Amino acid sequence: ALLRAASRVLILGHVQPDGDCLGSMTALSLGLEAIGTQTDVWSGDAVPVKYRFIAGNIQQPSRELAGAHDLIAIVDTPTLARVGINPEFVHTGAPLLSIDHHPLGRDEFTYAFNDVSQAAAGCLVYEVLRELGAPITRNIGNALYAAIITDTGCFTYQNVNRRVLEIVIELIDAGVDVYDIARTIYSSASVGQMRLLGLTLNTLELVGNGKGAVMHVSRDMFAREQLAAADTEDFVNFGRAILGVEVAAMVSEMPDGTLRLSLRSKRPLYDVSKLAKQFHGGGHPGAAGALVREPFPAFLDKLKERITAFIERAEHAKHTRKGPHEHGT
Repeated sequence: ALLRAASRVLILGHVQPDGDCLGSMTALSLGLEAIGTQTDVWSGDAVPVKYRFIAGNIQQPSRELAGAHDLIAIVDTPTLARVGINPEFVHTGAPLLSIDHHPLGRDEFTYAFNDVSQAAAGCLVYEVLRELGAPITRNIGNALYAAIITDTGCFTYQNVNRRVLEIVIELIDAGVDVYDIARTIYSSASVGQMRLLGLTLNTLELVGNGKGAVMHVSRDMFAREQLAAADTEDFVNFGRAILGVEVAAMVSEMPDGTLRLSLRSKRPLYDVSKLAKQFHGGGHPGAAGALVREPFPAFLDKLKERITAFIERAEHAKHTRKGPHEHGT
């Protein structure tokens, strides 16, 4: 009823938007437009090349339109601190609606449609559009499918459940070409990205008795290949893919010196959202992150120590839960 009653909705996502964020923003916009609601979709960060096929309606914030909306919908982020535009465009007096699958933090939103059991924000947007009676067109389906495959790791993460697959079947019925979307997102890297991946892999260090992997990308490395953080979105997964590694981390140095921390884990035992909170970040048990403002080399040393301690605590908790009778003789 909230979205149906609105006449003009502003749709926002998070900083450094990924496939789930961009797909959810686009699908929500297209669905609302289909039922007669005017929308604007803003992101302060550039859309990565591999997602431009779904994100043609995403624009830079417009000062002229600030305050023109009677509802602001924010997808795929549980906190206003991570919204990817200037706060003055958010705090206009319009009610704030959160549509998200992350645990909500402080009470910052007027309304919230939040479900942590959902694998992707795109799944929640799908449910919203169905409730509104909006048609699931091929373009909407393409955006939702891109959202879902990126946040499930092409259906390899532990967040994959029956509902995800039911939604995907309905998207296929709507005409989504699953092969074409997967090819566009995962098989369209530039030569520069491959070179930068090689440089990044050369920084790989194992910590925590080989159960932690840490990599980094410096400003100089980005500049060498004329690339940005958005071009390294999946690099952290190469650390996660190593046999024996349970926790992978990658630190990217932004042009202004801010550090972007990406964390991944293989099992719920190593809940990296808890590790991210040590750096004022957040996320899911299997994927989390944070933005850090500390000197680069010193932070790398701190991160390695924190990951080692984090792994040790998780291992200790596992053995404590098992009890002595389960360890054998």
